[in-house]
Amino acid sequence: MRRLTFIALSAGLSLATAGAAQACYYNMPAKDRIRRTTYDAVLLARVDQALYTDGLDQDQGDRNRPWSAQVTATSAVVGAPDQTAFEIGRTAQPTACDDGQPIAKVGDTWVLYLMRRRDGPGYQVSQSYPLAFARQYDARLLETTP
Repeated sequence: MRRLTFIALSAGLSLATAGAAQACYYNMPAKDRIRRTTYDAVLLARVDQALYTDGLDQDQGDRNRPWSAQVTATSAVVGAPDQTAFEIGRTAQPTACDDGQPIAKVGDTWVLYLMRRRDGPGYQVSQSYPLAFARQYDARLLETTP
């Protein structure tokens, strides 16, 4: 009975690990997400507030920490949503396909790639990148000023 339990637990753990690893297998690199995906709106936004969300001291800067930022749209590149307040962030979880962008800095300009909400009115952020990063892959941003 113990051996059967061990085999069942091992099989379950193997399947769970494989599922987590596959989550990123299908994920495109940031440059491909920017270039190949059609978004409902693309906005420039100013970072108003940014905090690490792991409960550790905010001064312990580390690229591999989850963070969240409040941003305000400053101009539209594509589309014209009425919504101006958004939240962006990173999970610091490789199984969630986190791209490792460091915490946003207050005052910086980020590009928000938006999709219409399926569960109601408004938009949600699908992707977000610092303007300097996104400009490398999105020609629409070459003429924009923050």
